[in-house]
Order: sequence, then structure tokens, then C-alpha cells
Amino acid sequence: MWKDTLAEILYYPIKWFNIFNIKRMYGSKSFKDLKEIKIPLGETLVISPHVDDETIGMGGLLLGNKKYNDKVDLIYLTDSSGSKPIKGVDIKAERKMEANTLAKELGLRSIKIFDAENNNVNKYTSQTANDLEDYLKGKDYKNVFIVTPYDSHYEHRWCNYVFRKALEDLHLEYNIYLYEVSSFLPDHMVNSYYKIDEKGKEKLFKIFKSQKAGMDFDIFLQLNRFKSRAFKEKSYVELFINMDTKEYKEMMDAVNDKQVQKLLPRRIANHRTFYKVLRDNSEIK
Repeated sequence: MWKDTLAEILYYPIKWFNIFNIKRMYGSKSFKDLKEIKIPLGETLVISPHVDDETIGMGGLLLGNKKYNDKVDLIYLTDSSGSKPIKGVDIKAERKMEANTLAKELGLRSIKIFDAENNNVNKYTSQTANDLEDYLKGKDYKNVFIVTPYDSHYEHRWCNYVFRKALEDLHLEYNIYLYEVSSFLPDHMVNSYYKIDEKGKEKLFKIFKSQKAGMDFDIFLQLNRFKSRAFKEKSYVELFINMDTKEYKEMMDAVNDKQVQKLLPRRIANHRTFYKVLRDNSEIK
């Protein structure tokens, strides 16, 4: 009880401390020659680890493309059954309902939830990769968006291992974009951005009522707000890494999971956790 009270008292001091440091952090960076993502996107697949990750990373882009989202499909590689429980609530069903609400709000062509249980994903790696490969065989996507493998959350990295495995026997070429969720994209790899409607994205976050206990989506809006300082843009933005399939395969073949986890030990989930990321200074280079 006292911890909750203390958290309420410290919320705004921590929030303003974070905003000050976010402004300073991106004001000192210099992203050059970034390409603005243009809409309509065309045939596009979004791969997300959990319900809400796609909104954190690229909800603004999906909103911007909403008029054309009848060509956008969304896949969740885990079923969210291992999410933080809520008394009296079937969390798997609740998060599925939130995913369907999001799809309706964005006008997506389809969503699909795979069977992998989060917090137990390694058990499902081969099957999920096979299922994803079979799914991709019958589609003609131009773009694939997927969370970055340089992420502190293991299941976010796992999504990339699954996607890389699915690509092994497929001779398909995609325009691949990596979006950020729990950790920052590596500065030297950022090459694309999209200007977002911050109010629209904030509205999307309200869909995820099941995440109130652990997530404070405001931290992600504050990051969107000030990232543009690194390339002298005056709007809320989402950042991406764009590459082709060959470059993606080469990147994934070089990723060392243990090294990534060592470099990125903490996840960004709310203002409190972001404060700890700043304090430890292990993710900010």
C-alpha cells in the first residue's frame, strides 16, 4: 500500500525529470539523411510480439495509413496468455479483445494470433517459424514491419529469430522496417521516420486497459515528442531502421543474444523504469 502511495507522490517529479533528460538526450544526437516513410504503404505485414507492441512502435504510422489499411495485416506471434494476471479476468481473452478493437479502430485487413505462450516461447520456436513460413508463402507483401532485435525484452528478440528462421527457405524479397518498443534503436542504424498524430496515438493506447498495472504509455509519447530534435524536425515522430531481406538476414546472423541482453538489461515500460534506464546509463550511448 505504501509503495503505491509513494509511486503516486513521485510520479510527476520522475516524469518531469525524464522529459528533461529525453530533451537533452535527443538534442545531443544527430540523425542525418533520414528518409520519411510515405503512405500509402501498400501490401504490408506487421509482426508484433504482444498486443500493444505494434502501437508503441508504429501506431502513429498505422493511423496515418488508416485510409489504406485494407492492405495491412497484423500478426501476433504470442497469445498473451502469460501477461500479468488480473483477478477475475481471462487475460488471454481480454488481450484478444483489445487486439480486435485495435484492428477495427485502424481498419486493418486482418489480424492473426499465433499459439505461442509468452513466458514459454522457446517451446514454440520451430512450430511458430513453420507456421509463419506457411503463412508467408501465400502472400505478396511489399513491406514487413517487425520489432527490433536490439531490444531488452527476450520475446521481442525471439520474434526476429522466428522470422529469420521462416525466411530460410523462402525466396522472398521484402522492404523490412524495424520499430522500437522496450529499448532504443541503435543510433547509427536509424534511417527512417514518420510524423505522427500524437492525439490519435494517445487514443489508441487507451484500448489496452489490461496493461494499466505495469505500463504507462505516456513515456512512449514523450519519446515520440522529442526524438525529432535529433534531426531538427518539429513534430512527434516514430523512428525506424529500413533494410532489404539480404541485409536483415546478415544482421540477424550476426546478432549475439547474450551480448544484447547484457547491453540492454532494463525494459522501458513506464516513467519509473525509464528513470532506472537513465540512472544505470547502460542503454544510452
